[in-house]
Amino acid sequence: MKGVTMKLNYNLLIIKIFLLLSLTSVLCENVTEFDKLCKSRMCLHKCCPKGTFVLGNLPSEKQCRYPKTTGFVTKAYDFSDIPLYHRNLTKSGRTLGQVYTLIPGIMLDDQFNADSYDYSAIHFLYMTEEGLLYQEAPNRLIRWHELNRDEFCVDYRLMDDGKVGQPRFWTVLKATGITGADSHDVMFYIIGMFISCVFLMVVLVVYALLPELHTLSGMILMAYVSSLLMAFLLLGIIQLQQFSENVCFGLAYSTYFFLMASFCWMTIMSYDLWCLNCHCGRITSKIKARRKFRNYCLSAWGVAAGLTIFLIITNHISMPNLRWFVTPNIPNQGCFIAGDEKLLYLYIPILVLTLTNWVFFLLTSFSLWRDYQSSSMLDKADGVRKDHRKWKNRFLMYLKLSILMGINWVLEVVSSFYPTSKIFYISDFYNVLVGLSIFLIFICNRKTISKLKKRIQWDEDHSPTMKRTYTNQSLNMI
Repeated sequence: MKGVTMKLNYNLLIIKIFLLLSLTSVLCENVTEFDKLCKSRMCLHKCCPKGTFVLGNLPSEKQCRYPKTTGFVTKAYDFSDIPLYHRNLTKSGRTLGQVYTLIPGIMLDDQFNADSYDYSAIHFLYMTEEGLLYQEAPNRLIRWHELNRDEFCVDYRLMDDGKVGQPRFWTVLKATGITGADSHDVMFYIIGMFISCVFLMVVLVVYALLPELHTLSGMILMAYVSSLLMAFLLLGIIQLQQFSENVCFGLAYSTYFFLMASFCWMTIMSYDLWCLNCHCGRITSKIKARRKFRNYCLSAWGVAAGLTIFLIITNHISMPNLRWFVTPNIPNQGCFIAGDEKLLYLYIPILVLTLTNWVFFLLTSFSLWRDYQSSSMLDKADGVRKDHRKWKNRFLMYLKLSILMGINWVLEVVSSFYPTSKIFYISDFYNVLVGLSIFLIFICNRKTISKLKKRIQWDEDHSPTMKRTYTNQSLNMI
């Protein structure tokens, strides 16, 4: 019985040695002469050194480890289970282990380790006999990526229990790779957003304190500033830390709603100004003003809600058979729309709303120019000329605001296409100027400051009187 056991152990040892040789037969020993060797043979990078496999996926946790060797080995890790394809993505009938020689150890390079990622859970990968790896990102704006041999590596994935799993490709997608932003850049962005929030809050407080500003145009401005304040505040919070998936969804959708609402309210500003100037929307009573503001609320919040509902549906619906349909991909790239999907779900709606805004501005400016050129303006009453000047001043204020926000989002779009450019810092610094500029346009003018001074003076004058009245009433009661 003892002899049978020794013979069985001997056979197991022979099998293990054979399987190890079958693995090393596709590996090249000379790592330093990769370019020279691959001129005469088909070569690819194996992620880890010979005999080790990849444990983990994130840059902070990827390591090359030896697998557990206890038990009976039944599989040769020779990459024969990875099929090869032609350029037209039809299977060639051969496997990676039959065609390629592997150069081990590229994962030991810190830069490659940090930039590479296993996308197999969300992407489809096709290794060709020509040495190119085609990576398909379904439901993404940039769907196909062609990678050469220096932009990916292949290896078996090591499970947490030490067993060897399925083979995987770790790829570097330079355009949409998962890379962390510099902490200084993120902090600069957060500070800019919060400083803007402070100035926007001041604008809201001033308008809330002055009843004279509770006109239709004043209420529209307050709705716009409150939407922008919430959008900036949530954008800053998103950058503070990592959130769970459910919290991430809530922050992303809320931010998108308030951001779209702010641009809807800006469009309503220009529309309301055009209506007043062309005499198609004159307000003759407070009841009509409240009714019109309710209609504006339904329009602004309704459009923003519709866009947000569309974003939620497209983000959660599964479309495996419609790989061409682009989804927002939240939260795979963060707690807001990121990457190339920003163009479709964020920048295009903002562009449409901004263009609509400018159409009404052009119509209003044409109407003002026509009235100015009209000789009948000289014969108009003083009250009419006063209304005309008021509309003109309001038009200029809204025009400044529109230009301000237009420049802001132009910088955002440019910085998104050139993420390593210094334009990123200009865009973040401009975020600080948004809140400050709105404060300067709508608060730091003679009329508003004069009204604010009167309000403060009224409070100072009436506060002691109210105190004396209360005291006299108390004495009478005694």
